[in-house]
Amino acid sequence: MTNRPWTPAVDGIRDFTGKTNPDGSVTLYATTTSVGGVSDYGADPNKLVTVTDQASATTAPAGAQFRTLQSAAACDVLRGVSFTPGS
Repeated sequence: MTNRPWTPAVDGIRDFTGKTNPDGSVTLYATTTSVGGVSDYGADPNKLVTVTDQASATTAPAGAQFRTLQSAAACDVLRGVSFTPGS
């Protein structure tokens, strides 16, 4: 309980990037953003997430969900996503 109007919750994604896979699918990577009754709206909770979909898709596939790759520790925040050459 935060003694605030609502508890922190994931609200969307930002700072995303992606790659095209050999099978024609695309994988997106992003950091989450949040809303809640706290003073730092962007830091709690904050995660690095990924989702893979077909590049030709025009609607979201049934059951598609983001998968968490990393969660920010207490007093930390994840900002931005980039690829390193050769990775």
